[in-house]
This record gives sequence, structure tokens and C-alpha cells, in this order.
Amino acid sequence: MGVALLGTLQVRRYVAAAWLPLLVLVPTVLYVTFCWWQWWYGGSFSCRPAISLYPLLAIPLASLLTWAGLRRWLAIGLRGVVVVGIGLNMLQTWQYHLGILHWDNNTAGEYFRRFFEV
Repeated sequence: MGVALLGTLQVRRYVAAAWLPLLVLVPTVLYVTFCWWQWWYGGSFSCRPAISLYPLLAIPLASLLTWAGLRRWLAIGLRGVVVVGIGLNMLQTWQYHLGILHWDNNTAGEYFRRFFEV
């Protein structure tokens, strides 16, 4: 959903009524979520508390894809980034399930060393 955050720049053009709520709610929810001292949230994969933002972030993602659709090369590139992101998510969910990715004790070196392990 990081790509969707880029879409907030285009929301004002395509869905003007959603721009202000996005501008206020997303930073507020992220700030409150990550101010918690227990940032690992019970050992789950990904940032489970941020899932509640997904429906709201679908609006800027759609705005970004609509804007990019007017530029053929950008639309192809953006869709490629989204597909690669989905593939990475599926790979890492599988790695988490197998215990390759640890929910807490994973360093950058360990992550990159085991990146393609399945």
C-alpha cells in the first residue's frame, strides 16, 4: 500500500471529497499505531493494525492508476510495480509461514541472506 500513498497527490483531482479525510486520517492513524511501545503486535506478519486503512487507501491507489492510465509507459510501469509487490508479499507470507522470516529477530543481513529461500 506504499504505492497507494503516492496516489494522495492525485486524489484531489479525481475524488476531491476524499482528499482532506485522507490527509488527516492516514497520518493520524499511522502515528497513533506506531507510537505503541509493542510495535511487533503479537508476532504477526506485516503491519496488521494498518489493515484498517486499506479500504481508505484504495481511493488514492485508484486515483494513481487512473492518472497513470493516461500515460501508457507510466501505466505499464506502475502496474508492474504493483504486480511485483503482490508477488513479494506472497513470497514473504510463505516464508513467514515456513519460519524463514522471523517476526521479531530478523536482521537486514539475515533477511537478504535468506531472501530467495523457500
